[in-house]
Amino acid sequence: MSAYFVINLKVTNPSKVEQYSDEVASLVEEFGGRYLVRGGNYDVLEGKWDADRVVVVEFPSFEAVKSFHASGRYAYLHKICTEGAVSSAIAIEGVSPLYA
Repeated sequence: MSAYFVINLKVTNPSKVEQYSDEVASLVEEFGGRYLVRGGNYDVLEGKWDADRVVVVEFPSFEAVKSFHASGRYAYLHKICTEGAVSSAIAIEGVSPLYA
């Protein structure tokens, strides 16, 4: 079952976020991921949403998301990201059999 890495970013240093974005793309591919959303305009339709940028990456499995996030290379890249943004991220499975 597919799983997703969802990140909300509040950008504080655009050049650091750009560096992170450029370098993390190949790592996403290495773990079988593909970008579904990478920035872009959005409208808040319900509640409060405090992010400048939203990223959604699809991976082949929940385990692939966790392995990607736990990798040494991602730890290095995440440090760059934290120098340029305040972020929060979740790993979430796709459609549960309960709702299929």
